Amino acid sequence: FHDSTQYFERAYGLQAVGAITLAPELPPGARHLAALRERIDLAPRICVFKEPQFDAKLVKSLAGNPRVRVGTLDPEGALLPAGPDLYPALMRALGKGIAECVRQ
Repeated sequence: FHDSTQYFERAYGLQAVGAITLAPELPPGARHLAALRERIDLAPRICVFKEPQFDAKLVKSLAGNPRVRVGTLDPEGALLPAGPDLYPALMRALGKGIAECVRQ
C-alpha cells in the first residue's frame, strides 16, 4: 500500500513495482494510479498488499487483473502484541504474508 517494506524487500531480493500512495495521509492521484496499473499489467505475477490501517478500496481497484493476488501486510505491527518480541514477530509476519500471497 505504501513504501513501508523497502528494507525488507532489499534484504530478501524482492522487487516492488510501486506503492499505491507515497504519503498515507494523502490520496493518490489518477496519473499515479494509472502508471501503477500499467506496471502491474506488465508484471508476469504480482501481489498487491493491503494494510489493516487503510481502506482496501484502492487495492481492490488495482486487483482486477487475474494475475494479481491480494495479500495483507501489517508493517506497523498493529495486530501484534506489544513487547520485546514485537520486532522479530513483525519480520516473521511480513515474510509469512508475502509468502502466502506468492503461493496463491
